[in-house]
Amino acid sequence: HGRDPWRAGRWERASAATFLGRRRPDSSFSTWQLQTVCEAVDAVIRRHMTTVGAADAVAAALGPTRVACDSLDFTLTEQALAYMVQHLADRYGRVSQVLERLLATGHLPLRKSRLTVLDVGAGPAPALYAVHDFYDDLRAWASGDSRDVEFTSATDMHALDRGAAWDRILHELSE
Repeated sequence: HGRDPWRAGRWERASAATFLGRRRPDSSFSTWQLQTVCEAVDAVIRRHMTTVGAADAVAAALGPTRVACDSLDFTLTEQALAYMVQHLADRYGRVSQVLERLLATGHLPLRKSRLTVLDVGAGPAPALYAVHDFYDDLRAWASGDSRDVEFTSATDMHALDRGAAWDRILHELSE
């Protein structure tokens, strides 16, 4: 046929510098995405601070969520909020950096259909938010590319975290 078949890894390595250069500046889409995550965290925290004693309860949970989060059961909303305020944006950023590195080395999983992600114990789903945003950003950028590149966004995403408080908090954060 004379045409070299498309290889995801080759395309990733060849495209990474341009795509990642677009994501790095302060005015980049990835900065806007991280800012949106921070604003969502702030909005959730502010909604919960309207009841008497809520701020004190979240403040009391800050220490344990910083140093002993593996031993917490996260059944209390205050624990989930304290963990989210301290760690969500940081973990979101770390996962984004890992995805960028995987792309640069040609190892980012690209699928034409059904890309499944399981976030196990990373707190209030920062990996899911980062994966969703990264793949959407990459797809939008690639669709403007002159090459015929087609792959799916993350289509099947699940978080596995212990603690009843996470479900409600994640729903609020996603809204």
